[in-house]
Amino acid sequence: MLSNVLHPALLQLLIVRLTARVRRVRRRFLTGRRFGLSMLAAVLLVVWFGNALLTILFREPTDAEAFQRLLPLALMAYALWHLLKVAWKKPANAIEWAAVEMKRINGGPFSRRDVLLYRLAGIFITSILKAGCVSLLLLPDLPRWPAGFVGLLLALCFIEVVRMTAEITAHGISDRCYQWMRAALIVATGAAAGLALLFVVAADSGRATGTLACLEYLDSLLNAVLWMKETELGRVIAAPFNVLTHVILADNVSADTLGQLAAALAMLAAGVLAVFQLDRVLFKLKARAERDAYRPSEVRTVRTDGTTPEKIVTLPKIRWLAGMGPVIWRQVLCARQHAFGIALAFAIPAVLAILPLFQPLDPTTTLVNVTLGVVFYSAVLLPAALKFDFRRDFERLSLLKGLPIRTEAVVLGQIATPVILAGLFQFVVLGVTYLFRPFPLPDLLAVILILLPLNVFIFAVENLIFILSPYRLRQEGIEVFLRTTLVFTAKFLLFVAGLVIVFLWLGLAQQFTSSIPSLEAIVSFRAIFVSGIWLMSCTGAVAFTALLVRTFRRFDPSLHSLE
Repeated sequence: MLSNVLHPALLQLLIVRLTARVRRVRRRFLTGRRFGLSMLAAVLLVVWFGNALLTILFREPTDAEAFQRLLPLALMAYALWHLLKVAWKKPANAIEWAAVEMKRINGGPFSRRDVLLYRLAGIFITSILKAGCVSLLLLPDLPRWPAGFVGLLLALCFIEVVRMTAEITAHGISDRCYQWMRAALIVATGAAAGLALLFVVAADSGRATGTLACLEYLDSLLNAVLWMKETELGRVIAAPFNVLTHVILADNVSADTLGQLAAALAMLAAGVLAVFQLDRVLFKLKARAERDAYRPSEVRTVRTDGTTPEKIVTLPKIRWLAGMGPVIWRQVLCARQHAFGIALAFAIPAVLAILPLFQPLDPTTTLVNVTLGVVFYSAVLLPAALKFDFRRDFERLSLLKGLPIRTEAVVLGQIATPVILAGLFQFVVLGVTYLFRPFPLPDLLAVILILLPLNVFIFAVENLIFILSPYRLRQEGIEVFLRTTLVFTAKFLLFVAGLVIVFLWLGLAQQFTSSIPSLEAIVSFRAIFVSGIWLMSCTGAVAFTALLVRTFRRFDPSLHSLE
């Protein structure tokens, strides 16, 4: 079927790439020093997957009516996430390519139609795997698994087509139009979020505290979203996702089911046609705009002595800092280019972290709850959003190794930017907490002193894992899946070990303070506990940073090619 619509060379490239990916994964995971880690990752994958499978098979199915109401919201949220990603930064290309694909396709005798068909074929193959995994996870909730699989496949393909449409549009329009599109999306999303929060505040009963209060707020937020979905505008936006939901939850073959399936196929076909038409029109407009913007080199004025004046371009003065300054400056420039995306990535953890402000708690308890939330989200969510370190520099690892500066300067310069950005996020959250629920300033200083080395520890661990097993920024496949399983388990064990150490130190500090009555008159139990936590954070930061320096010093970039 694909051979009838796809260029034979592109079809061969698709097959070769799939085969090469399988061979590369086998070679990289079953040879050399990675064999042990690969086997450990496989065992952990079996354990996690087996546990998830048993949970799926033996759990009670979700209420059918509630599931039918929530599934369109999940599909809409996934589509909105793709749109917000496009709004983070204007795509550099209308179609996103891997480095190998770009080398092969850009120089090939392929029409624009062939290129789009190649991309759509790749999306369809990937969506089959995703739909299979999701349908297994939702097995107890699906009336018929085949219908659920087909519906999820159509839903994922439709959302991918929406993403392609947004990327092609964002790339093809002018910068001014893109800014207007970004502003419209931000305003619309912000208005919806603000309306939902107003609904939550209005529905606040104020009866529950602690975890129950958070659950009540989340339930009120979900009810607000469901209410907005039932408005006139909400029905229009949710209409395609309601059709896909009917296909996913179909329990028999009836005229209504076939009609919904036909409507879903028609939506997908219309989306594919829109991709082709938009690409054709905007590709020509982009080429024309670039041609009009092109200006040949202006004739330089010649001095009387016959020499040609040249414009001198100077870089801003950057402090050397033993070689760390230029490395930090480069990562800061990259972070500034992604400023909107960083702000968007900070928004969700910030909102979740300040939820204790809505509870009737005393200032000290509120600070403790907010701090615990900040630590958790800094360790779980922020590392994925702040990849302005080694993890963004796979292609530049050999260049970084060859810099004429000490390895310690390279490592500290690479992790400095995410550490600073994480500290800025934490300071803003704590500052908001102080404004709405004032607490003693010494407590704020103590928390900041603990969080700073903790940030170094978190990003040192992230970069150490990357150097041990490097990968490209947007790499996909079973290799990444196994690595993610191993990394998730390692982080989980580190988190559990940290909690155990903190609770052990809590008991030891209490016992030590109570055993010496005269000591409590000099220094309080809180000061001893905080000092111990700060020392442990500094020790962990120094130890893992030193380990990262040693690992990068022994790292050989030539052994980690993904081509």
